Amino acid sequence: MREEKACLELEYEENETGCKILEDRFREAAEGSKVEKFVLHWSEIKNIVALILSLTGRLVKVVNILDNMEWNGVDEREDLQRKRDKLEDQLKEAKLIWFKIDKRTETVSVYIEQNLTRLDRIRFKRMIKR
Repeated sequence: MREEKACLELEYEENETGCKILEDRFREAAEGSKVEKFVLHWSEIKNIVALILSLTGRLVKVVNILDNMEWNGVDEREDLQRKRDKLEDQLKEAKLIWFKIDKRTETVSVYIEQNLTRLDRIRFKRMIKR
C-alpha cells in the first residue's frame, strides 16, 4: 500500500505541475474570464476529488470495523451502521457533484484548444481523468 500511495502522490505532483504549466500558457493566450473559468474548474476538481477520497477512506475504515466486530456490542454496531449509511449517502452526493463538475470539462477544454492547441486540450482532459 505504501508503494501504491507513493505512486499516487507522484502522479498527483505530475498532474499539479502539468496543470500549472498549462495554466501559465493559457493565461498568456486567453482572455481573463476564460482563465478564471479554467482556474475555478481545476480548483473544483481538486476539491471534489479530495472529498471523494476522504469519504471513501472513512467509509472503508467503518466497514472494516463492522466486518471485524464482535456481536456483543449491539449499540456500537448500530452506531457504526448509521455512520456507514451516512458516509455512503455523502459519497453518492459527492459523486453527483463530480459528475456535474465533469460536464464543464468539455467547455473548458474547448477554450484551451481555441487559445492553445489541440494537444493541450488532450493533455488537459487526460489530467482531469487522472
